[in-house]
Amino acid sequence: MDTIETVETATRAKASSLTCVWIPIGAALFIVALIGSAAVVPQLRPLHFFQALIYVAVILLARRNSAWGFGAGVSVPACWNYLQLFLTHNFQSGARLFWSFLHTGQLRRFDT
Repeated sequence: MDTIETVETATRAKASSLTCVWIPIGAALFIVALIGSAAVVPQLRPLHFFQALIYVAVILLARRNSAWGFGAGVSVPACWNYLQLFLTHNFQSGARLFWSFLHTGQLRRFDT
């Protein structure tokens, strides 16, 4: 019985250490993307600043193994991606423009 509990504890510790590594990496990549987007579209800088604060909070909470950090780390990007895919259609516009760039070599709207 002790062997099974030890294996389960080790598995949980390994999973916890992996989440403590990957969540900050993913959040940092989002922050870098927000900085790049803010450089290209200055009108959206306040939005990107506040959105970056969310990811800073996710990093801090995930480092403390807080369920709030893990929940925000999953739900905020999921909601944002849902909005981009189904409501604003920015993802589809960006994909079309990227495909056009690959074929023509001309980038018409860098901000999309």
